[in-house]
Amino acid sequence: DTYFKFAFVRNPYTHAISDWMFDEKNWSITEENTNIDKRKFTKKNFFKFLKNLKKEMRNKKSYYYSMRPFSNIYTINDKIAVDYIGKFENLKKDVDKIHKILKLPKKKFNLPHGKKNKSKNYLKFYNNESKRLVEEIWQKEFEFFKYNFPKN
Repeated sequence: DTYFKFAFVRNPYTHAISDWMFDEKNWSITEENTNIDKRKFTKKNFFKFLKNLKKEMRNKKSYYYSMRPFSNIYTINDKIAVDYIGKFENLKKDVDKIHKILKLPKKKFNLPHGKKNKSKNYLKFYNNESKRLVEEIWQKEFEFFKYNFPKN
């Protein structure tokens, strides 16, 4: 109780795409070829990924069961159990806010972001079915943080 506890959440729609694109099953990486096989990044494969993710979350022995939904990280019995929750979309601003809350000495704080993609072209992978699956998988994030589908 004496510690300041915080967590960060991310818009589930961008989170789902990021998880899918990072998932090594989608990559065709060998010693000779370190390029991502972009042909595997289709609406159909994204939907398959989401369906499998939802299924895997029911398997108590699965990695996905322990790691998703991410609300498990910052809740106890479905109640928020941390002092502050920042949003990944506002990372710098929310880290600055934590810095002020903790009354840390003022100094420049640089957060590197190595793989930032400012493009919204990932939205093309969504259809109504995939949106519905994301809303089911990340249900608590939508409930707690009122996330919406990003605008173009």
